[in-house]
Amino acid sequence: MHIETLPDSKNFYVSAFKNQVIFNVSLMVMKRKKWKIEGYDTFDSKWDVESDPFYPIEGEWNTEKEAIEAAKKFLDKIERHQPSSRSGGQSTFGIQDHVYIVRPDGSKYRYIPNGMRFSRSS
Repeated sequence: MHIETLPDSKNFYVSAFKNQVIFNVSLMVMKRKKWKIEGYDTFDSKWDVESDPFYPIEGEWNTEKEAIEAAKKFLDKIERHQPSSRSGGQSTFGIQDHVYIVRPDGSKYRYIPNGMRFSRSS
């Protein structure tokens, strides 16, 4: 069996002899997708229906647990900049930004401190 790796290291080709027939198989090494988090500007979404209220938050995580920890930290940062006492916090009527956990498949759910989840697909 002969294995040839291409320079970009994403593809490789295998040539094998079986019953005197040559098979060429192309295999692609897929990049494993990661967990992410996104912010959601609740105030902006109430006034401008044309804009996308979601904004990226830097970082990628291997597990949901790691993404949840990052979401907790980001909510702490939001609380410092948008105190619940003035924004209404994470309540239904609050205008404090929300944080969403983005699964590797792209679907997402809202993370709130008490552990409840609100599904929202992108």
